[in-house]
Amino acid sequence: MEYGFKNMKNPYQIGLRPQFHWTEQKVRVHVLCCVLGLLLVSLLYRQARQVGSPETSYDTLLDKLNGIRLASVLPAPDAKQTRQVLYQLEQTDALGELLLDAFQIRDFHLSRTAPGGVVVYD
Repeated sequence: MEYGFKNMKNPYQIGLRPQFHWTEQKVRVHVLCCVLGLLLVSLLYRQARQVGSPETSYDTLLDKLNGIRLASVLPAPDAKQTRQVLYQLEQTDALGELLLDAFQIRDFHLSRTAPGGVVVYD
């Protein structure tokens, strides 16, 4: 528990400060959002540890998850076809592969819903 509140002092991830609120109600909402973020990161950390991830802190886990990126690939069009955007995960190391499987997000991009009325390239 103390470790979690210690992490809330980190200004880069799950940070309680800086807060730019002056009314008591907005400060309370800000603290609530930070505590909920801490809870979610704790659950992710726990799930990663259960599958054998050697991560030692919340920061390293979040940095590793931040390194998993989705690339948008726009192939050259044929004369009769319109362009279609393809999504592909970039290569990652063994730990990134472990986290993809642990959080079941490897094929998440395949079922993305296309935003209505938005065309990438015509």
